[in-house]
Amino acid sequence: MDKIINGKKYDTATSEVLLNIGYEQALGSRDALFIVYRTPKGKLWAYRHYWLSDFSPPVNEYTDNEERIKDIVRDRCSGETYEQLFGKVEVA
Repeated sequence: MDKIINGKKYDTATSEVLLNIGYEQALGSRDALFIVYRTPKGKLWAYRHYWLSDFSPPVNEYTDNEERIKDIVRDRCSGETYEQLFGKVEVA
C-alpha cells in the first residue's frame, strides 16, 4: 500500500517492518495498531490506529516525523523496545 506523507511516497511493500503491535497486543485501552517501518533509504515512518475516547471515531495517523515516532514508542512501549529501534539510552 502506498501512502503520501508530507509530500513523500511511502510503500509498505518495499519498507521493512521494525515494530508491529497489533490488536491483541494493544498499547492501551484506546490503541489498536501501531506499525513502524523503515524505507530502503533508511527513513522511518509509522502508522497508528486508535480512538481518542470510547465514543469517538477511530483515528488513522501516518507520520514520518522521527521525533513523533520516538515519543509514541517511548510512551507506549518498553525501554527495551525503544533501545532496539533507536539505540542505547544513557543509564541514569
